[in-house]
Order: sequence, then structure tokens, then C-alpha cells
Amino acid sequence: MRLHTDVPSSLTDFIDAALVRLRLQFGNVEFHRTTAAISADADDPLEVEKLRAAVLHALYREKIYAETLPLRHALLERVLR
Repeated sequence: MRLHTDVPSSLTDFIDAALVRLRLQFGNVEFHRTTAAISADADDPLEVEKLRAAVLHALYREKIYAETLPLRHALLERVLR
């Protein structure tokens, strides 16, 4: 079965980083990206839903990481002074 997940516009900047995570997590699955979507092939319908959840989770994680990175740098700078 083919998974095709449209990525919300607020998360498209994080597709490449999320794909790195996903490829590490699911080494046997081949992921593909378009401008605003991620697709993959899976043998089992249950696996498709698992992959869809993992794709959205990875995108959201990357968004949180990117948005909080300046805060973490500022905190470390302040603590280490």
C-alpha cells in the first residue's frame, strides 16, 4: 500500500529533517518527498497508519526543535557565564 501524507504549510520547512529521522527509524521503508507531501510504501494497511502517525510526529518534533533552539542556546549562554 502507498502512504501519501499531505504536509500542512506550517510544517513544510521541516520535511527534510523529518525524513532523516524517519529513514533512521524505518530503515526498510523508502520515503519520498514532494513540495508539500511525504509518501512511502508499506505492505500492511496497519503499517500505513503507523507510518502516517510517525511522519506527522517527526514533522512536529522538528518544528518544536527548530523553534526552541534559540531559547536553549540563550539559556545555556546565560547559565555558563
